[in-house]
Amino acid sequence: PDSGPHQRRRPNRMLTIPGILLLVLLLWWGLLYLRQDAMLFPGARLPHNRVPPLPPRTSVLYRSVPGGRVEAWFVAAPHASALHPAPLLVYAHGNGEVIDEQQYFLDHYAGLGLNVLMVEYRGFGRCAGRPSQQAIGADLRWFLAEVLQRPEVDSRRVVFYGRSLGGGVVADLCRYHQPRALMLECTFTSVADMARRYLAPPLLIKNPFHTDRVLPALHIPILIIHGSHDEIVPVSHARRLHQLAPKSELHILPGGHGGYEGAAGHDYWVIVDHFLQMHGLRPQ
Repeated sequence: PDSGPHQRRRPNRMLTIPGILLLVLLLWWGLLYLRQDAMLFPGARLPHNRVPPLPPRTSVLYRSVPGGRVEAWFVAAPHASALHPAPLLVYAHGNGEVIDEQQYFLDHYAGLGLNVLMVEYRGFGRCAGRPSQQAIGADLRWFLAEVLQRPEVDSRRVVFYGRSLGGGVVADLCRYHQPRALMLECTFTSVADMARRYLAPPLLIKNPFHTDRVLPALHIPILIIHGSHDEIVPVSHARRLHQLAPKSELHILPGGHGGYEGAAGHDYWVIVDHFLQMHGLRPQ
């Protein structure tokens, strides 16, 4: 028979396997914790220092923050005035974009007769600071309060629109200012849910953006649009948000995260226009 020392060493070698796996997992979690801001806010690394040509009737607004200032654009609707104030759309873009690239959406919403407020995220474009849920939310609330004082803005008719990360941004804004309606495009239930694909526990997430916790408490019209083949935010997130807000309107269009295929691109604007008209958010 084998001697005693050989029998004692074999179990010790076996016990190192769980220990190694735990060490690898802890190192992975540490890497994710350090890199999560870069993964969630990739647009902060895009070089955009020059001011592009601005849409007509655009005012550039600034807020002082530590290290510099944050920028926002207010685009007045073509026929908005103190006598005929227009609804306000608060627009929040995705995490790999900057406001400079949103001309198409600005033109279209202005053509629908809406004022548009688009706030750049800290650290993005020409903005100082580092992006975070708390910082972005504070900036949006500040600029929204400023714009609501403008005579050409109808403060009773405000709609929030967010795409991808922007959906989490405007959902978080709803906790402080409830709009007349909310529109979400390709939006996740939460960053914590998205992080599960990387084996990250919820406690690791610094900016959770819990859209799934906001929607059940809202009693306003909600429009949810999502691509059927979204490769970044699975369409299951849209279905889950719709379940959490049963009275919401859900449209799943052919396409991915970056756009919709063929006629679905036209259908997108038909859906948006109808939603705005149904809820009194289009000028008569």
